[in-house]
Amino acid sequence: MIRLTLSAFLCLCGIIAEAQFSFGVKAGVNQNSVRGDRDPFSIKSSTGFHVGVYGSIPLSSKFSLNPELQYIRKQSETFRKNSNYLEMPVLVNHQISNRFAVELGPSIGQEIYIRQNPSGRRVIAVSLYDTDLDFGMIGGVKYKASNKISVAARYNYSFLPFEKFDYYDPIPTSTNANSPKETYKFYNSSIQLSVMYRIK
Repeated sequence: MIRLTLSAFLCLCGIIAEAQFSFGVKAGVNQNSVRGDRDPFSIKSSTGFHVGVYGSIPLSSKFSLNPELQYIRKQSETFRKNSNYLEMPVLVNHQISNRFAVELGPSIGQEIYIRQNPSGRRVIAVSLYDTDLDFGMIGGVKYKASNKISVAARYNYSFLPFEKFDYYDPIPTSTNANSPKETYKFYNSSIQLSVMYRIK
């Protein structure tokens, strides 16, 4: 999955290279929340961060296509874990004035983590489970403070669960021994605030 994500981003970079474009770096904080399809727990929100790069391909005088690649940490106090994702949002940007724009588009991500390889070095590894794939929609607004600096506020709504719990009957029988009595799924959502610096 991570190869597909990186390949797609490199293809977008190739398209950018042939067009009039701009690119830059971004960083910021995110307020993460967890929602469940049936919520039996008290789930606390938490604060994480993100860093990345972005590009902007003009489509018209008012519209542009903005691919991004970002590392984002989504923490959960309830689940006692730090979820680290490599995400690629692809947003359509509509400039509604000289200063303000609205953004909307999909985002695909893959959970990653840090581990030690046999030589003792710390390397980035990719989680291989289906639940470690993330797909969502992003919507938000962006304010152009200057020719170089912009501030973006976004909401990211995930459609794929990051955690799934199966509950089995405490007294199994021949009919329910291998099938869960109930299944609970949990999804990420986050509000992101980013500062973006245009290099070109």
